[in-house]
Amino acid sequence: MLALMPLLEEAGVPKGLVNVLSSRKTGALVDHMLHDPRVRVVSFTGSTEVGRKLLHLAADQVLKPAMELGGNAPVIVFEDANLDIAVEAFVDHYNHQRYHESLNNVTPSDVYFGRDKAILQQRERIKRKTLEARRLHHRQRAA
Repeated sequence: MLALMPLLEEAGVPKGLVNVLSSRKTGALVDHMLHDPRVRVVSFTGSTEVGRKLLHLAADQVLKPAMELGGNAPVIVFEDANLDIAVEAFVDHYNHQRYHESLNNVTPSDVYFGRDKAILQQRERIKRKTLEARRLHHRQRAA
């Protein structure tokens, strides 16, 4: 996020319009900010778990929420794009072409502590069991 700030400035976004606050105690920082009477809207893009907590805080302060939660396939469609073609291309890419990288993601700490191989092996076992269960389900429905 910090690397984005010079780009926003270069693009002409006025200083102070977008601010980045980094903290090791984000919960306390966000709680303090949301209880400030100058705040009228809380906007968040991220996990459903964090969004749920923010919505509770926003409700306590009667703040307008703007949330995009739980998505894993963000896409930007520009104003001059042909929406039908853009949606078709996105659906095709999402369903048929993209690599589902989240199955192979491990955290740096997993690698550092040597857990990465065990995590990936467990995911592979779960994936195989899931596929077997789906095949069985489809066979039973077809019979």
